[in-house]
Amino acid sequence: FPSHDTPHSKMEKTYSREFLQAERSRFREEIRQKAIQQHIRQTEMLILGAAREGKTQYTIDTTTGNLVYGSYILTVDDLVEGYLTKFPGCKVEYGETWESSPRNPNQMNKKSGIIIDWS
Repeated sequence: FPSHDTPHSKMEKTYSREFLQAERSRFREEIRQKAIQQHIRQTEMLILGAAREGKTQYTIDTTTGNLVYGSYILTVDDLVEGYLTKFPGCKVEYGETWESSPRNPNQMNKKSGIIIDWS
């Protein structure tokens, strides 16, 4: 039989009180996850490049402090969580490391940030 839908015959979507109360948290978590993924995409090729050069770790500089994405401020904890997910089996932590200077291999520079270690 052909359908004879009228504008009022289909139920419009409804939202419960509980759904509306939790919507801000869901929305903020979605923004947080997108921000983490955006940051990881920006550094992913650098990390792969370090691995291709034979290095066993890469430090992501976080000395600039928290990173703002839209209305969300990423923390070091947010980023560590994201990198742990992206690089399973690797050690991911905030810390300091010493790296040779690109201009002078005899000079060591201290670098602070998120260290991803796959050794």
